[in-house]
Amino acid sequence: MKEWDKSKELISEGYRILDKEVAVTIPGPCMPAFSPDEDTGIGSPYGRGAKRFLDFFNSVFHKILLGPTGKTFPPFYSPYESTYGENPFYIPLQKLTTEEGGHLLSLATLEEIYKTPSNPVDISFPVVGRLYEKALSEAWHTYEKRLVENDKFALNLQKEINAFQQERPYLAVDADFYAPFSPQRHIFEAYLAYRAAQNEQAPSIADLEVKIPDSMVIAQPHLFIKEFTLGSPPDAFADYSRDWNFKVFNPDFLFNPDGSLGPAGQFMYKLFDAMFKTYKGGIRIDHYIGFVNPYLVSHQKGIPNGRLYSSPENPLLKKYTKHTTEAFAEITEKIILKAMRANNATVEQIYPEDLGNRPEQMNPVMDLCGLGHMLVSQFVNIWDPNHMYRLKNARPIDMAVLDTHDTPTTLEFYETMNQENRVRHAMQLAEDLRFYYSPSLSSPQALVRMKWGELLACPARRVQAFFTSLTGQPGRYNEPGNPKKWRLRCTPNFEKLYFENLIKGTAYNPLDAIALAIYARGDDFFTQHREFVDHLRRQEQALMTEIQNQI
Repeated sequence: MKEWDKSKELISEGYRILDKEVAVTIPGPCMPAFSPDEDTGIGSPYGRGAKRFLDFFNSVFHKILLGPTGKTFPPFYSPYESTYGENPFYIPLQKLTTEEGGHLLSLATLEEIYKTPSNPVDISFPVVGRLYEKALSEAWHTYEKRLVENDKFALNLQKEINAFQQERPYLAVDADFYAPFSPQRHIFEAYLAYRAAQNEQAPSIADLEVKIPDSMVIAQPHLFIKEFTLGSPPDAFADYSRDWNFKVFNPDFLFNPDGSLGPAGQFMYKLFDAMFKTYKGGIRIDHYIGFVNPYLVSHQKGIPNGRLYSSPENPLLKKYTKHTTEAFAEITEKIILKAMRANNATVEQIYPEDLGNRPEQMNPVMDLCGLGHMLVSQFVNIWDPNHMYRLKNARPIDMAVLDTHDTPTTLEFYETMNQENRVRHAMQLAEDLRFYYSPSLSSPQALVRMKWGELLACPARRVQAFFTSLTGQPGRYNEPGNPKKWRLRCTPNFEKLYFENLIKGTAYNPLDAIALAIYARGDDFFTQHREFVDHLRRQEQALMTEIQNQI
């Protein structure tokens, strides 16, 4: 598409004018197949399908948020209950058949996998697990055989694997727990996934899940609080406390009396250090609240729930009570920011997820450490003009987020909303974008358009959206309480779908959103860039005409 390629230069210039860094969330398994004839049943962020996606949307976004990249397990294969290693499903099997991949996998096996029926937009993990076990078992045995033969490729690969393992001590812990009869194969597979990641095209943002893997809990149980697990107090999502049943490090093992890192603190530091080294886009920290003042659910009769560092009346937690912002910021300062600085990263490469019932210490700690809030616009209270999720109230350091893996697409969000609330949302967005309100603005398509404009107009420099709202593809990656989750994939014909949805007004139109955002910044800003906006509108019309002629 000639006009689509011409649009990309204008899109890049628009982001520069608005000072925006745009990230799209597309978890690794969601990546599309390269083609119907080249599909292993699951996506890889390092495969040919991912390259197609990234090439097509080049300049439309700067970074991708992959979601957690560890190995996942039945029955749901939740990425948020995975290992700290690398996911073997991310290994591009096609590359293992090439000279670069050492011909560890035969073409015959790969072709057999390609011929196995699969749904291009719905991952069948039992089928995928069986196929990858077959392929990676063959790759492992080929590698072992060639090691015995002193094959040059295998010997060099062994050296690389040893260096990889030494830098990541948690790998051995994972291997001993999850693969006690073949720990070296577990590390071999983790390295193949890591090796593939070194050729990634777009900078990736890592996603550190809140759950500490079971391997670590079993290997060093003394490092964890015995009587409590991590949970959430009543909040906007539920009017009761929820027990996530995740273990929490005992503060006694985070820091030594002299302030140096204890064994748990050292583990956390090495983890952050490795993630900053690997993921140049930065790190999203799931449930960052837990690094400041986690909510603990009691498992001992007669002992109440409470915040770990602010429950002076709790007989088991009172000894951990903190009194200053500096004390609540200790984990962030001495572990997260220290690892950040050691890798020449900045606070803009840290993406804290601070959603939910936030303890009173959150804002002071984040301000002290220079961290931004995660502002999910679907959570806005439309009746409160000062609500933190109304994006006009964002700060430059914050992250403005259109939708997440836990929410519906922007279109579905408005399609399932009653008319009264749609009108209220439309009135609010019209005010923030300097529109004259009219009833037509309350249609789902008009609201989608304004929502993208709001995202780019707001003061937050970093903005994010889930891939489904980008392309207009229906479906949901995770719906809390729904057992069918973590299975959605980007359709392999995403280019066609995207262009069709551009015409319908249900996909991201960056040319339009940039123009709206420039206008929303005020008369002086709009006048300064009026010629550029006119250029955007001409290019938008040329693109729409080209699409209509080809559909």
